[in-house]
Amino acid sequence: MGDMDTVNSPFHHILNTNAVPTDAECDSIRSFVEPHDATLLELDANVARLQLLLDDAIDKRDRLGGFVAAHKALLSPLRRMPEDILRLIFVQTLPGSRSASMHPSEGPLLLARVCRYWRDLALATPQLWSSIHIVVPQPDSSPSWGPEAQSSPSWAQAQALTSLTRWLDRGVKAPLEITLQLGRQTSDGWPVVEVIDDSAVDVPDSDDGARVTRESSPFLAALVAVASRWHNMRLWIRDTSDEGALAGLQAIDVPQLHTLQLINFGRGVSLPLLETASLRRLVIQGNFPAFPTNVQWHNLVSINIQASYVSPSGDEVETIEFPFPWLQQCTALEKLTVGVRGYPLQPAPLNSVVLSKLTMLDLGMFDAPTITDAITHLHAPVLHTLKIAHGGAGFLHHMDHLRCLVLTLDFLSTDELVAALRLVPALERLRLIGESTLTADPAFGFVFAQPDPAFLARLVPGPEPDAAPLCPALRHLELTRVLHVPDALIVRLLRARTLDLLAESAVTRLAEFNCYLVRAPQLDIRQELADCTELTLRISQQPLPPAIGYSALEGTEHDPLWVVGVPGPDGFVHGEGYEWLDEL
Repeated sequence: MGDMDTVNSPFHHILNTNAVPTDAECDSIRSFVEPHDATLLELDANVARLQLLLDDAIDKRDRLGGFVAAHKALLSPLRRMPEDILRLIFVQTLPGSRSASMHPSEGPLLLARVCRYWRDLALATPQLWSSIHIVVPQPDSSPSWGPEAQSSPSWAQAQALTSLTRWLDRGVKAPLEITLQLGRQTSDGWPVVEVIDDSAVDVPDSDDGARVTRESSPFLAALVAVASRWHNMRLWIRDTSDEGALAGLQAIDVPQLHTLQLINFGRGVSLPLLETASLRRLVIQGNFPAFPTNVQWHNLVSINIQASYVSPSGDEVETIEFPFPWLQQCTALEKLTVGVRGYPLQPAPLNSVVLSKLTMLDLGMFDAPTITDAITHLHAPVLHTLKIAHGGAGFLHHMDHLRCLVLTLDFLSTDELVAALRLVPALERLRLIGESTLTADPAFGFVFAQPDPAFLARLVPGPEPDAAPLCPALRHLELTRVLHVPDALIVRLLRARTLDLLAESAVTRLAEFNCYLVRAPQLDIRQELADCTELTLRISQQPLPPAIGYSALEGTEHDPLWVVGVPGPDGFVHGEGYEWLDEL
């Protein structure tokens, strides 16, 4: 077979061109390629023959490989792993920060789909079935409230209730970690709630449900029936019938209750179960006043009170006192989260409340002008993390030891932000939600909150070594809901606090930066900072999601509607930022 180079062709001068050969040249071309056609046919035959040999070899290789792999699988250490160890591994696959949803993509439903042995082992591991995230379907085609909905539950509700019953049975006597919430409404039908159709585990029913009333939600009724197993519970109170079912539980009925979250808690409801000595964490969201009086406050290490009130027309809005009187009894309290919407705040008529063990304080949704004065009455000598939604610079006057700060900037001017940050020179971690505003022009006669796109420039260290920079100890910075701040300023800030720092600078080098954009990116920030190799960088764009229907993953980070910084169905903002700011 000769050289196929076009130079060796007598027609190389017109090959690969648009030239039109003459009739004589066409005859010459036919004569020239005729012997090559024969060679080409011979090569095609060789290729076909070799391809058959190759296909046969591949088939034999694959069959032998499968044969060998099947035998080697018998040698897998996982096969010889003791059941108790494998069960521990199974339990570790459960979500670490929430309950497992009744969905085939996680938890025991996922494990049970691997093989029959894993399925049987999962069914015989009660701890796997005792972490349950329940989303109660609310189809528009059937009543969602009142006796009609309870007496004739929809097919989707029946499927979800069947799943819950099976999970509770398979959990036997294991302590329960449960979240119960109402699903989104949609005009479309609900998908089938996926369950394992298996009754291999025969578990006797619990006998703790004597106090369940027919009027309560069947989901809550199923949970009240196993109240003795409650450990970490998040319950959405649908109406007064649900409150009545809970009110029938005494402290002795919930001996293992460690964490209780009550969503949509009614005004003036008394729950004897709150007197249990095992309770350590309490979350209440509902109408003010939602402060139970029968709690053993001295046992609590974490309290979250979220209350709201909309005054009827003509009614005078009440004021509330802060710090709350019961805070004086919280001698073991480590984390406090409080927000009251619709109420003005006034300082409590006492000198101060000292919380000697408090490390994290989260204050939000208060009447902005009054929070600064009220917070001065609260003293926490070991407080390291403060989250606050509203307030001026004065709220940080006695908190110069703070190391973590989460600040909402929607109602804060840039000058107020700078004044606040100067009061916390030891700050190591800072999360800014939103963007600060320009100082209002008195000529307007009213406060005109215009976003300040240049507010981040105040965090850029100055060139003068003697200048006092803001947050000199800052190592972690996070920005959420970034809309007006340009990418170029973000790059400038990060360079100024990393590569451009002088050796003799008193400013600590930034180690981590997280940013959530609610607009299209203007620059490739990662590329602009490619040489900042020691900086951990996370840049995310969070567009608003489309409307979507029911999902068993509602309320989890896998929820299709999960968006950073966007209020969830309960009206509260979820998932703002990373967990690195919450814990030291």
